[in-house]
Amino acid sequence: MPTSKPTSKPPPVPPPTPPMDAFRATMIAEGEEEVDEATYIAAWQHLIDTGACWQLQGWFGRTAMTLIEDGVCTMPSRSP
Repeated sequence: MPTSKPTSKPPPVPPPTPPMDAFRATMIAEGEEEVDEATYIAAWQHLIDTGACWQLQGWFGRTAMTLIEDGVCTMPSRSP
């Protein structure tokens, strides 16, 4: 009697990740969008690089400075 092979489906393809912009980065920083640690740090780095964190509520700037001081994020490079 032939044995049947179990058919395995390929894993589902995750939806594409939306690009990082100021709105999405802010939502991630505020905890409105649940993400992994790397994306969380990327969101903060985006806010730092664009300067948005210095324009928003005070805790954004304070948190950005803490992340920079702790070596998690970096200051944006300056153009000559």
